[in-house]
Amino acid sequence: LCIKNGDKKKLRLTWTPTEAGGVREAVHLKLPRGRIRITAHGKARAMNNRDKSKKKAVAVSAENYARGSIKSASEPPVTPHRSVRKAPSVGSRAATPAPDFSTPRTVFSKSSPAGSVTSASKVRCHIKYDSEWAEKQCDAYAKWLNYSFQPTEDVAHENSLHDGGDGDSCQSSRTGLRTLLLHRRRAQARKQALELYQTDEMKNIRHSIEAEVDSGKLSIRSDRDVFADVGLRGQIMSLLMSYSTPWLRLGLETIFGEILSSDISATSNSRSGETVLRPRAMLKRFIVERVFSDPALCKKYTGGRHATSNKTLSGRFDREYKEAMRQHSLRCILLLVTFLDKAKMQNVLESVPCLFTRKAEVKSSKDVITAICRDLLFKEGNIFKHLSRLGLTVKYKQEPIDEFDYAVENLAVDLRDGVRLARMAEILTNDSSSSLTKQMRLPTISRLQKLHNTEVALSALVDAGVPNLDNITTHHIVDGHRPRVLKLLWSTIAHFKLPSLLDLDLLRQEIANVTRANRSRRVLSMRYIGNQQVER
Repeated sequence: LCIKNGDKKKLRLTWTPTEAGGVREAVHLKLPRGRIRITAHGKARAMNNRDKSKKKAVAVSAENYARGSIKSASEPPVTPHRSVRKAPSVGSRAATPAPDFSTPRTVFSKSSPAGSVTSASKVRCHIKYDSEWAEKQCDAYAKWLNYSFQPTEDVAHENSLHDGGDGDSCQSSRTGLRTLLLHRRRAQARKQALELYQTDEMKNIRHSIEAEVDSGKLSIRSDRDVFADVGLRGQIMSLLMSYSTPWLRLGLETIFGEILSSDISATSNSRSGETVLRPRAMLKRFIVERVFSDPALCKKYTGGRHATSNKTLSGRFDREYKEAMRQHSLRCILLLVTFLDKAKMQNVLESVPCLFTRKAEVKSSKDVITAICRDLLFKEGNIFKHLSRLGLTVKYKQEPIDEFDYAVENLAVDLRDGVRLARMAEILTNDSSSSLTKQMRLPTISRLQKLHNTEVALSALVDAGVPNLDNITTHHIVDGHRPRVLKLLWSTIAHFKLPSLLDLDLLRQEIANVTRANRSRRVLSMRYIGNQQVER
């Protein structure tokens, strides 16, 4: 059968329906380089006794003419009610035999069990083609990368808890388990921080700081009233709030031995009638009440009344009270900075890579101590010499790679710098030392920097045994070659994740069973067609 471009052919099919009503049959004829799809529509009526006595098949009327189209294997199927059109070349026309469009009364269906026979009127063959398959794969891989870089979805959930939105009962029941898991992670972090705080090294540091502050060798200038001077208090508050919220909260909870909850009154929740405090405002309130002031000292010197109340202290009691408050504030600030430095060096909070916020003016523990010495301390030239004699050293410095945002929005663009690929390789290979990200060149402005970063990531994946990476180069990744990028990601996922999801032995056994079942169906189908031809 040869159909030229633009020509139309009407094909007449003859069969005996097994049921009355609407009939739709799809016939596929396989060609060397394509296929022919014939879709037939018709309507069958119930047979009476006179019709049943007839032995011949019922011919289909003119309205049951089949309409189909020759299609290449890579093209989407057309709407069934359109005319037959010639598709791209499907091979040698002379070598292609003329197909027989007659359909047997019963055929074997691939969807049925091996050896079972399905009525021809019930066979459904749906072939779908999605022209946006590449975009959908890119979206799926982007979601997988985002989940790998930040595997917990508790960030948005934690923000919703801090915002104080209670929602409906159904939403509350759905988030109950995630709330429990979030609180469990916080409890584990508190336990690790407490173990660090109770080590011998931290005990010696606490005793040394307390001894130096009590003896006056480390002291705040007398003209600096931390509690009463609003400007000075704002400077110190801004310095302490340079720490990220999870780290600052963990440090305050460990030093003061209290659990900071979000139910401290500060802002009103109109829906529930309760008052809820956002995390940053909660930390500011706690610093004002416990770092810049001390309830025990207030009770000792003022009988529970603050020095700023109507009945203020005077004379010797006022001087002693302010000196005690300055010593308390300096002791808490130095201890907080030292503990957070030690905790970050041991990576107590693995899910929070940055000790300081991205907008902070200070990026290291030394910068914090230098700012404190410049604004507060008395008779201190080089404070680090003084602290080193006490055995107190701070080492942490926040690098640009720590502030890098690994979120993937556009797969073709965000992977070009190679940083996210290197981070993906570290996560999949369980590299806790971050050996690959330390080799990254940031910021990635030039092409040479991107090629270097991508080369480091690809080399790590090849060393890890990821297959099918021979024809993928760094230029493909940097240029955003989508087929090669998709191939790289799928090969990586198949190498690292599929073995944990599938049992290879069971998979091979299932493939063998399906192959054997298809072979049996094919043999039985050929026998059935041969018997039908002999009977005719």
